Amino acid sequence: MNNEVILANGISDGRRRLTRLSRVLRDRSLWPVGFSWSYDLPSRCAVGMAHRLWPAVLWAVPSVSFCRDVAEALDMSNRAAIRIFWDAHRRADGTILDRSQVTPEMVADDIDAYLAGAGDAGRGEHE
Repeated sequence: MNNEVILANGISDGRRRLTRLSRVLRDRSLWPVGFSWSYDLPSRCAVGMAHRLWPAVLWAVPSVSFCRDVAEALDMSNRAAIRIFWDAHRRADGTILDRSQVTPEMVADDIDAYLAGAGDAGRGEHE
């Protein structure tokens, strides 16, 4: 984990960002003007949304350390960041969706499961 400031109520800035990101992904009326969804493109997926919400915290340029950077910015493990932001097309039952089938709500479900304590171990089924 990074050196996020822990707020008075014990919630890190990263957890607050994840909570807000999940809410924004579910409610298109909260999306920044001009944002359109594509899980295939870093600038148009959940990470792109996070960058639009917090440009000073999360770089939008994908790199070798892409998931590590996301994990640090959102105060989560690298494994959880990979599962949520890179492998959301891989379902718990082992099947693989075409990346174009991954919706913002699916990613939000995975964020919510992570925040609820499923952590690195679990992931929601997407029907």
